Amino acid sequence: MATPIRVLIVEDRSADAELSVREMRRAGYAADWTRVETEADYLIALEQPWDLILADFSLPDFSGFRALELIKAQGRDIPLMIVSGTIGEENAIAVLKAGAGDCVMKDRLSRLGSTIERVLREADENRNRKEMERALVESQELYYSLVESMPQCVFRKDTGGRYLFANQRFYETLDRTLKDILGHTDADLFPPETAASFRKEDQQVMESGGSLEKVQEQERPDGRKIQVRILRSPLYTSSGAIAGVQGIFWDVTDQLRDESRLRLQSAALEAAANAIAIIGRDGVIQWVNESFSRLTGYPLSEAVGQHTRVFKSGKHDASFYAALWQTVHKGNIWHGEMWNRRKDGSLYQEEMTIAPVKNERGEISHYIAVKQDITEKKELEKRMLRAQRLESIGQLAGGIAHDLNNVLAPILMS
Repeated sequence: MATPIRVLIVEDRSADAELSVREMRRAGYAADWTRVETEADYLIALEQPWDLILADFSLPDFSGFRALELIKAQGRDIPLMIVSGTIGEENAIAVLKAGAGDCVMKDRLSRLGSTIERVLREADENRNRKEMERALVESQELYYSLVESMPQCVFRKDTGGRYLFANQRFYETLDRTLKDILGHTDADLFPPETAASFRKEDQQVMESGGSLEKVQEQERPDGRKIQVRILRSPLYTSSGAIAGVQGIFWDVTDQLRDESRLRLQSAALEAAANAIAIIGRDGVIQWVNESFSRLTGYPLSEAVGQHTRVFKSGKHDASFYAALWQTVHKGNIWHGEMWNRRKDGSLYQEEMTIAPVKNERGEISHYIAVKQDITEKKELEKRMLRAQRLESIGQLAGGIAHDLNNVLAPILMS
């Protein structure tokens, strides 16, 4: 099956153009072609898409060299071949250097088909190469754009420890300029002890071929010491050889301080005598401390994921719970006493405070419940009240007996 091809022929002799078309057909091409012989007609024809241009080198009012210049000026990626009767070696070399695909003499048109095949193949390869180069440039531009906008410090060094690249965040963090960084080593930028440590770790990465991540202390230009997390990895050449080290680091001083504070807070909550639970907006438990587990009988693994309704004692009606949740949903603190049920089914009385916790947007995200078992306290209060009542009854009975004695004494004495 013939290969379709759209060909623009720049030729002043129609017979020569038809000979070229016949040779293309013999080579297996179904040519859809147009012939022009002036620059004006050529420019009009270039408004259409073409797969190939065949141009005579010398025409009365035009030339193949000029045709080549025009498509280059327009940025058109159309392969052009010279098909000429006479051109001369010097002109042939010049037109090939200018970008022509090849030259075929009119008395050797039998070469036309194979030459077209090669020129079209090379043109496709050239387009693919240019597309890959363009994509590579775009990728590199995107990479450097991303790296320059990163809040972390990014760097590259050669095997000798000299900086090949540093992003803006890097040199601004060191209160330096890019010129101060490139071509210099850590010994030029950091205190001797720090520079020696960096060099040792760089060599470890290059020798092992693996990544290295660690947190270490770094002194800022103002003398302030900070904690930074550094991630290093080998830098490779296109052939796979190690060319140096690349890495990224960022200040984790605040993060480590916050993590330490959270650990302390967590330890304090865990060790608290009161039962504490963190509850989601949906009423599902997300965390409890050990005192909570002792109070309810539910260990952490069983309490998490449970809805608070699992503790209902049956001693309170729906309006009680509705009022409780209405209070905390409005962002207020609820405090009161209530009966709850342990895992083993036994009931206990507790004093509880529920406080809402808001996120950075000011929205309620969780609730913290602090509980205290007051069952024994309430039982003791009942006993004391009962004893007080008995004491009152005893005093009343004693008073009545005394009054009776005063009334009966005279009667008995008579």
